[in-house]
Amino acid sequence: MRIAIHYPHLGLQKRPTGVGKHMLNMTLGLACREGCDVSLLTSRKGLDETGLVPNDLPTRGLRAEAYPFSDNLMQRLWKYAGIPSADHWCKHADWIYAPGETFVATNRARFATSVHAIHFFDPHYADYHSPETARARVRWRYHLDRVFRNASLVFTPSDFLRDRLAELYPARSEDIVTVGNGVEENFFQAADYPTGDAADPNHSDGEGPYLIAVGGLHDIKGARELLRLAADLNVRAPDIRIVVVGRNDPSHEATAKAQPNVILKGYMRIEDGLPQLMRGALAALVLSRYETFGIPALEAMAAGTAVISSRAGALPQTVGDAAVLCEPEKTGELVDTILDLVHRPGVRDDLVARGMLRAKAFHWRDCVTRAVEALRSRI
Repeated sequence: MRIAIHYPHLGLQKRPTGVGKHMLNMTLGLACREGCDVSLLTSRKGLDETGLVPNDLPTRGLRAEAYPFSDNLMQRLWKYAGIPSADHWCKHADWIYAPGETFVATNRARFATSVHAIHFFDPHYADYHSPETARARVRWRYHLDRVFRNASLVFTPSDFLRDRLAELYPARSEDIVTVGNGVEENFFQAADYPTGDAADPNHSDGEGPYLIAVGGLHDIKGARELLRLAADLNVRAPDIRIVVVGRNDPSHEATAKAQPNVILKGYMRIEDGLPQLMRGALAALVLSRYETFGIPALEAMAAGTAVISSRAGALPQTVGDAAVLCEPEKTGELVDTILDLVHRPGVRDDLVARGMLRAKAFHWRDCVTRAVEALRSRI
């Protein structure tokens, strides 16, 4: 089975986040799968001077089919004009697969894509009625309509998202397949590190207990709720800090820097010690206002860290019974939950054990297997 994977903006492989991790791990997994002949469909501008994937990227060594335009221009041409057909560069592909939620115009080859976002269309999303969300809903409806007119398969990371898409496109429900997300082995290995500050005191920027929130400060990730929590914690438990990992919305960064118990680490790669930083935390906070999966929750579980999660979107499905579910806006109750983990280590140990067991069910190789089975079933 010959698969050309649309992979725009190759340089982002160096600093992948949620969707980027899905793109990278699905690509590498398919490339290693027996019976799959994988190439990359990308802009010539992202390749080195010899037309190959640069050696400093994880996808080096994969064959590249290059279009002459920039990634942004190519995506606009496909989205709004439906030309040129990607078959022009991928003449022998059985499938053209876009794991990053993009649309690719094809003629002969079958088209498959992954969809990762749906909050624009869900009335349960807190900002559903905002003007910004309304405008995004118009743009995304156009995008999804084109996807569902042309794609033979649409992959999703969770049953929650699959069901929401099936409500929007009921006639195509049989073509929407959950492949899931996974956890890198580095996080499972981090569970062997000792717990507490002794694990690596330098990672937490000081001594004492800390909480970790991965994903940066953004409204949809619960930034406002997290900063209110930090203010309450500073009153009731000033020795507990919140370490925030990820890129931040500038509108929240100034507020965070003014909080004495908030530490902004910025983006961290796995190689920079993110799994160990998770392992040393008292708990991981996943206070998102909407999620279609929630990779950081599982990464923390794999590393042997307790998880406190909101009930938004797919998170209850993802964490199962292995996390404390909370209402992030009720910061007083949230502080009570955190202090309970401090004063009742048995409760935390039970969460850790359940979380590690839960995380073992989420491996990228299984996601790739589900994708391959779906692709082969349509040939």
